[in-house]
Amino acid sequence: MNTKNEVKLATIDSTNKFDGQYFLFPKYLIKENLENLKRELSIFEAFLMIILNVKYADQTEKVGLESRICRRGETFKSMQAWSDLFNWNRSTTRRYFQKMSGRGWIEWESLVNTTRIKIVNYDFYVGHNDPQSKLKYTPEFETFWKEYHQMTSRQMVDKVVSYRFWRMLSLSERDLAVKNMRKYYYNLSNTTYCVKALTYLRNKKFNDQFYSKC
Repeated sequence: MNTKNEVKLATIDSTNKFDGQYFLFPKYLIKENLENLKRELSIFEAFLMIILNVKYADQTEKVGLESRICRRGETFKSMQAWSDLFNWNRSTTRRYFQKMSGRGWIEWESLVNTTRIKIVNYDFYVGHNDPQSKLKYTPEFETFWKEYHQMTSRQMVDKVVSYRFWRMLSLSERDLAVKNMRKYYYNLSNTTYCVKALTYLRNKKFNDQFYSKC
């Protein structure tokens, strides 16, 4: 994969307004053509490949020795399997997933023997309009969101993306995020540098080493 593609990702923003015109192509036709390419996929082609490989409906899938529920818009594949699909090396594939996740386009989780990928706003890409209008936050996240901003006085921004990262956390990590936010804030040498909620969750600042109790 060339350096230009490694560094710069094309913008794919499902919040943009379109003119309502779409081209409808059979899924198998696009997938077949991408899989038959004898070259490295472009950034956009790789994103299409992810969309084409996630599940359209919830189903049980064998992952190693256990069965897992693969949700709509998700897929389980090894890093090597993705590298083979993209015709990239594994390090390039990993960096690509990190950048896509950082921009809120996918959720990415490295598991034992596999990788879980979820397309954020999957319904948008398959023709269901305005999925964010139906987005409902959990009470636990709303509590975290309110308390974090009351304590830090930071501006309430990036709530949708923050919720995506909240959902990527394990239950124990969510508990820590709430439990340790006061420790994080009051252990700062200068609270001016307190990060916004999105960065707190994305960088897992609740795992920092704290020197004083609050």
